[in-house]
Amino acid sequence: MKNSFALFLLSIALLSCGNDFRVKGTISSDAVNGEYVYIKRVENGVVHTIDSCLVQHGVFEMGGTADTAFITSLYIGSVPILPFVAERGCVEMQITDNAVIISGTPLNEELNELIAKQASLERRMTELERLETSLILNGSTAEAAADCVSDSIEAVGASVQKLMNSYVRRNFDNVLGPCVFALMYSAVPAPILDDELETLYNDAPPSFRNDSFVKTFYDVARENAARLQQMRLQ
Repeated sequence: MKNSFALFLLSIALLSCGNDFRVKGTISSDAVNGEYVYIKRVENGVVHTIDSCLVQHGVFEMGGTADTAFITSLYIGSVPILPFVAERGCVEMQITDNAVIISGTPLNEELNELIAKQASLERRMTELERLETSLILNGSTAEAAADCVSDSIEAVGASVQKLMNSYVRRNFDNVLGPCVFALMYSAVPAPILDDELETLYNDAPPSFRNDSFVKTFYDVARENAARLQQMRLQ
């Protein structure tokens, strides 16, 4: 009887920690030592703190429970630093002045791949902007300098768009798809449904379409497209 009760308690303990996640990280900046870092999640516009700890010698460790995977963020004080996926397992973070690496769990490995590719494209864009400035400083007109780099800048922009769209498609069935879609389009002041967006939506499963941001975005985009079409016909 005692053995059965012990096994019962053990099974409860295992179930209680089965959905736990841990975050172990290092930050290279000495300025962060002695500061608190937080795991925070936004739900219905409200920010909830899941856990917090003090950064000591550039190291921090926190955790929480994720019954299902969800998007959350690492904060330093009140400043969001890095989005990541809260999912069962141990998430490892390395944060330096030049790079951010997330590893340890499947969806965070997937997110890390996007961050690395996006960072590479952003560096290329910065190089082109510096080249444009250099041309002007060396006597070129602003118009001529812009013409010199415009094709390359457009190519990088197209590469970013292609990267994000392919990433959303690859992650239609998990939390990363809607999250990256929101990052892509949250700053668009007046979304208009075009062929690319409509194809993306039509190819997506219900779980993606029913995400609150995605649904609202597409509803507004359709309305704007209809208004624009009506204005053209007048």
